[in-house]
Amino acid sequence: MNFEEGLKVLDAIVFNKINRHLKDVEIIVLKGSWQGLNYEEIATNEGYAAKYLRQDVGFKLWKLLSEALGEEINKTNFRAAVERSYSRDKNHLPTEVARDSSSTIKNVFVPEYPEGSVPLNSRFYIQRSPIEERCYETILHPGALIRIKAPNQMGKTSLMDRIIAYSNQQEYHTVRLNLLQAETTVFSNLDKFLRWFCAYVSHKLKLPSLLNESG
Repeated sequence: MNFEEGLKVLDAIVFNKINRHLKDVEIIVLKGSWQGLNYEEIATNEGYAAKYLRQDVGFKLWKLLSEALGEEINKTNFRAAVERSYSRDKNHLPTEVARDSSSTIKNVFVPEYPEGSVPLNSRFYIQRSPIEERCYETILHPGALIRIKAPNQMGKTSLMDRIIAYSNQQEYHTVRLNLLQAETTVFSNLDKFLRWFCAYVSHKLKLPSLLNESG
């Protein structure tokens, strides 16, 4: 079993348990763990803080998988647990498929759980014209700043996803940056923050780091 196959199994397990798909950062932890990397190595490769991946993401993820699989799951044994689950359940139909009384297979539409962003093609995303159009127009201006404020579960992240997707369609290079994921020491002084910021963006855009180059 390769990681892509294992990921499908885990995503189905999580969806069956809490009715949502795996988050991007959870997939990052799973992929790195599948490859035998420690949290520090995963954090370096992906531009996250190791403490965030270990305590905020990994701890909750292993607890969720333990509950879903009915056994104690951790960073080192989850791969074997996934393979056991696959061998045990590989002949079962996926959650999205069911059989009616005449034994014909039909698709069953399963709505997304209202947590986090919804996919770009989701029928549950509510267009709020002209907000989207204004954002698409604004983000293409040099130095543009878009501030999105709303209560929880009002679609802020989903709107941001669409702004980024539109920017990518216009051949812009984009980087997602969450300041909550940075180590506290990054904010101890402006020079340290700016160096971290530039290093993070350069890493995500696969650009050479020029922090030590003289101007």
